[in-house]
Amino acid sequence: MSLLGRLVRKRGRTAIDIESFKYGFAFAFGMALVRLYFTY
Repeated sequence: MSLLGRLVRKRGRTAIDIESFKYGFAFAFGMALVRLYFTY
């Protein structure tokens, strides 16, 4: 997601929050928790 945000900013557009490392990490971690929850 960090790379995607960097590419968006390079093209002159404004990146949304999810296109940064910390928000991308939080999203991935949350999805992993949801997957873990549904496997048990």
